[in-house]
Amino acid sequence: GFVLAVATGKSRRGLDRALAATGLQTAFDATRCADESFSKPHPGMLLWLLEEFNVASDRTLMIGDTSHDMEMAVAAQVARLGVA
Repeated sequence: GFVLAVATGKSRRGLDRALAATGLQTAFDATRCADESFSKPHPGMLLWLLEEFNVASDRTLMIGDTSHDMEMAVAAQVARLGVA
């Protein structure tokens, strides 16, 4: 019952390489990269994913490891969880 997506500052090529190296290509329902949207902390990538899956911002959790991730979540008005 969950949608799992990636919104990353990596390029498409870099993300695809990382997902292939870890075997996680099929773990995510969608991915968005900086070369496909505005870069973080702009909320564009995250808002695009919310719209694509018709998910309300109050039913979304952004998990990130940078201040840009947290700023993007605030700008998109979604809950956020910072990890080290």
